[in-house]
Amino acid sequence: MSATVARRVQPAHAKRARRVLTPFREGREYTCQNFDDLVERYKEEWVAIHDKKVVAHNPSRHVLQKQLTGHLSGHAYTTFLTRRKQTLIL
Repeated sequence: MSATVARRVQPAHAKRARRVLTPFREGREYTCQNFDDLVERYKEEWVAIHDKKVVAHNPSRHVLQKQLTGHLSGHAYTTFLTRRKQTLIL
């Protein structure tokens, strides 16, 4: 691939990456800003956040993923809410 073609392709990939990753960044920021309220309401549960709203929650990550259908599947930020320090290997 020539350098000229590579330069034209790169910005398109970067723009798409920003568009795809923005909901996850916003979901993480929303979770951090509202952690105390969220963990009180959904303690020890997996939550899915989209457009600054909890769109699904469940103690099981697998069940939560099944609950996310249609346009939310793969586009919602998911996290486990707990006050305990733990490492998750997914």
